[in-house]
Amino acid sequence: MNVSTDQSAGGLADLQVPGWQIEHLPSVGSTNIEALARVAAGVAPGLVLVTDDQTAGRARFTRSWRTPPGSAVAMSAVVAPHGIAADQWGWLPLLTGVAVDTALNQLGVPTALKWPNDVLAAEQAPAPGKLCGILVSRATGPTGTDLAVIGIGINTAMTRDQLPVPTASSLALNGVGKGGVVSAAEVVTRVLTALAAELAAWAAGADPAARYRARSATIGARVRITLDAEDSGATGARRAAAGVVGTAVDVDRTGSLVVETEAGRQSFAAGDVTHLRLAGTDSPDSP
Repeated sequence: MNVSTDQSAGGLADLQVPGWQIEHLPSVGSTNIEALARVAAGVAPGLVLVTDDQTAGRARFTRSWRTPPGSAVAMSAVVAPHGIAADQWGWLPLLTGVAVDTALNQLGVPTALKWPNDVLAAEQAPAPGKLCGILVSRATGPTGTDLAVIGIGINTAMTRDQLPVPTASSLALNGVGKGGVVSAAEVVTRVLTALAAELAAWAAGADPAARYRARSATIGARVRITLDAEDSGATGARRAAAGVVGTAVDVDRTGSLVVETEAGRQSFAAGDVTHLRLAGTDSPDSP
C-alpha cells in the first residue's frame, strides 16, 4: 500500500491506533521534552504525542533542529519496558529502528538501519539517505517507575531544497504517494503498530539481535566512531576511542556496536557513526 505526503492535521488529530493513546499537538517545540514533562506529572505508559510542526526537535548529544511545517512527522511514545534488565535498554533505539524499517518497507521504500538510531533509504532506493532519526530518553515517574520516551522523527514531504543536509532524504523523494492518497496518519499508524509488536516480542523473551543484524547497514561496513566530548572525556579509554576507524562486526548483548580496530575489538554504547565508502579509506559514504 502506498502513502502520499498529505499531512492534514485532521488525519493526525483523529488518529487511533490499538494499544496507544494518541494526542495530536498542532505545533510543539519538542515532542520528547513534552513527553518527559508528562511522565514527571504521572502520565501512564502508552501515551504518544504526535505533530507535523516541531520547532525545536531534539537529537542525541543535545543537538536540535527545526523542519518546515508539514514536511516531517515527529512522535514520542511513553513505554514501560517491564521485565527488561537495565543493561538491556540500549536495545530500545535499535528495536525502534527495526519497527520503522518494517513500516517504511510496507510503504514501498527499501530501507536499512545505521547504528544506533537512524533509518536510511537504502542504496537501491530512488533517493538514498537518512529518512528517520530516533532518540530514546529514560524517565522516572512520580512513583519511581522507570519509563522510556521513544522519539521518532520521519522526513515525509520534504522537497530536495528543504533537506537539512545533502545526505538526508524523504518519503516523497522516494516516490511514496504514487497511486494512493493517504495522510501522514498512515505512516504513524504503521510505525506504532510495528513498534508495539517489537516491544511485545522483546518483553516475551525474543532475542532482538537477529532481526537487527539482518537489517543493519552498519554491520560489515568500514566505519568511523566519533564520541561526544562528554563521553570521550569520561575515561582514558573513551578519549582514546574518539574518532576510531575500523570495521563494524556485530552488536553485543546490550546493543553496543562491536568494531574491529587496529588495536583489537572495541564496543561502543554510544557515538556518531560514519560509514566509509571503501575498506581501508576514510572517504565518507553516509553520515
